[in-house]
Amino acid sequence: MINKNIIKKIFNIHRSLAGNGNRETLNILSDQTSNCIKIRSFKSGKIYNGWKIPNEWNVKEAFISLKNKKIVDFKNNNLHLIANSISVDKYLNLKNLKKKIFTLKSFPSAIPYITNYYSKNFWGFSMQYQKFQKLVSGKYRVKIDVDIKKGFMNYGEAYIKGNSKKEIIFSTYICHPQMANNEISGPVVNTNLLNLIKNLSRKKKLKYSYRFLFLPETIGTIALLNKRFTYFKKHTIAVYIITCVGTEKKFKLIQSPYKNTLSEKMAIQVLNEHQPWEKRSFLNRGSDERQWLSPHVSIDCCSIVTSKYGEYKEYHTSKDNLNFLSLNGIKRSTNLFFKIFKNFENSNFYYNLNIGEPKMDKYGIYPKTSTKNQKEIVKSFMDVLSFCNGKNNEKAISKFTNLNLIKTIKILKFLEKKKLIKVLR
Repeated sequence: MINKNIIKKIFNIHRSLAGNGNRETLNILSDQTSNCIKIRSFKSGKIYNGWKIPNEWNVKEAFISLKNKKIVDFKNNNLHLIANSISVDKYLNLKNLKKKIFTLKSFPSAIPYITNYYSKNFWGFSMQYQKFQKLVSGKYRVKIDVDIKKGFMNYGEAYIKGNSKKEIIFSTYICHPQMANNEISGPVVNTNLLNLIKNLSRKKKLKYSYRFLFLPETIGTIALLNKRFTYFKKHTIAVYIITCVGTEKKFKLIQSPYKNTLSEKMAIQVLNEHQPWEKRSFLNRGSDERQWLSPHVSIDCCSIVTSKYGEYKEYHTSKDNLNFLSLNGIKRSTNLFFKIFKNFENSNFYYNLNIGEPKMDKYGIYPKTSTKNQKEIVKSFMDVLSFCNGKNNEKAISKFTNLNLIKTIKILKFLEKKKLIKVLR
């Protein structure tokens, strides 16, 4: 498991959509996996589905001062400077300065996280409302020194090959500055999970293949899907978005639009061991499940969180700090996703090969003389066949048919032997 010192180091790195901080973060995470995470990139200016890969944005310094005393300083907290701000060095009176400062009146002690990724010639600061109220009249110096240049938007990727080309993806994002549950917990849990699965794969060949992604949120996933859509559509059977998993609150499953993806089914089987847990509607989505579940992409996906984005007071503020994060919460979330991984490894997914119902007497199932008891036996076989759609494992079929798991597995083995169903590979 990644230790507290590494978490603190990552937390203090400045990140945005593209820049040195993202690469530094990915390098640290990769070091924790013996360089299993490979750093890849999209070139600035490249357009994917209308989304333009941004220039790199690196901050040298940014502050507001009065009489040579710094009132706001980027060095103290990355959230003070609004993302994509341009370089400026000027003096402003209080009235004009206030137009460039963002606060959160409802949470006066917190610095709000504000983004303005795609505006041109924009700059601004964030600060605590309680400090904002205490600003006095005077001539304030505003200095922002940033380096904006064409370069690359980086992301991380690791792949563990199994016997099957079918793969499960665990994805998180690395684009937000200095927020712990919202930003740090996902990459840390995903890295921990990668190490656990990698270590297990050295002992035995895995059934499925596994991919781990560390992307800038939204634009990173959209770019990747546009670039490799055909591959993902063919090979990906489930995607999990890992974000906001750093506390010890109840697990919450963000559902898909129709609540029927393989990702959800496999997660629920594990979550039922972690009572109580909660559901959230897809209408309250907020992370990269939006991209994987968009109608044309339609790759099975769900997200599991603890303190959900938008639901806790500290979200997108400076109060989402290392004190808000729980190491036990990180461990607990890592173990949950590892159990989901093991659920896949211990499962088979069955597909009914027949066009309509097969003539069961050919296989010695349908009796020549029909009795009530014999009808129930036949019905059990037919019920199991009815739920072999390629997305149900043994546990799911058992639940749908109201048959116990041992009996379900026995029937599945018989049907597979008779070549009425096949196990998807």
